[in-house]
Order: sequence, then C-alpha cells, then structure tokens
Amino acid sequence: MAFFRKFPKTVDELAFFTSGTHAPLTLQETLKRAERLSKLMTVVRKDGMSAGINILATMGHHEENLEASLDEPWQRVVDDQGRESRGSYCPAGVELLDYLRKVNAALAEASPDFIWIDDDVRLAGHLPITYTCFCHPCVQRFSKRMGRHFTRDSLVVAFSSGSLEERLHWRGQWLQHNRETINNLFGIIEQPFTRCTPRCLSVS
Repeated sequence: MAFFRKFPKTVDELAFFTSGTHAPLTLQETLKRAERLSKLMTVVRKDGMSAGINILATMGHHEENLEASLDEPWQRVVDDQGRESRGSYCPAGVELLDYLRKVNAALAEASPDFIWIDDDVRLAGHLPITYTCFCHPCVQRFSKRMGRHFTRDSLVVAFSSGSLEERLHWRGQWLQHNRETINNLFGIIEQPFTRCTPRCLSVS
C-alpha cells in the first residue's frame, strides 16, 4: 500500500487472490483468509481504490501443494480413461457444492467490490488428465437424463461409433450435460453475491 500511496491514481482497483497455489483450500483456512480480506477491502477503499477478490481455486486447477490443500474423500474429476486429478473435485459433487456455498458466503461477507472466478471452472486441462468429468456419478446422471444406461467405457464408445448422426447426437447431448453442470456450479457461487453491483461477479 505504501507504493500506491506514494503514486496515487496508479491503479483504480486491487484484486487479492485467495491463495498462491491451485488446489482448493480447506474451509477453515478459507474462513481465516476471508476475515483477513475483509480488513484489506477497507484499507484499499480508504486509499481511493476499489477492492476485490480473485477466487483462485473453486474446483481446482491441477495437482499442486496437495499436502496443504483441501483433502476430502469427495469425488475428483475423472477422464475418459478413468484417471483422476487429485487436485480437482467434480463440479457436480454434492459435497463440493456445499463447501462452495460456505466458501462464497464467507467471501461475500468480506464485502468485495468485485469477485473474479478463476479459470479452473472448466472441464478440460485438470492436469495430469485432460477431458472430464467421466466419474461414475456424472455418467449415472447422464444415463438418467438420456433414459439409457451407460458406463464410462460404453459412453466413450458411443462418441466414436455408429453413424455420423449417432456420434454427433451423443456428443451433443454430453456437451449439454456439461453445460448444465457448469451452469449449476456458477449458480451456487453466485447466490451469496446477488446483492453486489452488476460488475461484482465475473470470470477471469
């Protein structure tokens, strides 16, 4: 802050990242940091800038700093070969969504001028795997939606067998399934911030 006081009007706003590594934090650590962020929001505003928060890890980017990160027996993201990323949780997992309600409620209490959701809210590139999420619960939900039983293996086969029309059909339905998964996740994140200004919630 000393730098910005020495050079006023250098920037209009400051964003504080919730963490420095890319797997989700424990709830206890997040609550601790949210309390600290609440104080920082006030300090920054007193110096004439807007103050916001970048939620670096929502579902998790990749396997990093696992020993100091959230480690719960919740469903991780799984690729089409059955491999998982230990640093990223399934975005449809009931436990993760409940955790995110608590996390974002705490961050909303910090009264940021804006919130940035980082780009881990995605279904590709959760190293060391690529395309997700083919976990058993996700495939079950897709099966129920389609009225046809799939396993992970049979779903992958359906994407690349049969006529072009059939392949496109199943791929299109899977894309829609994924859109709804991410849309639901965004809805959970958004709930605590509905009283913010229109620019408060954004995706970085």
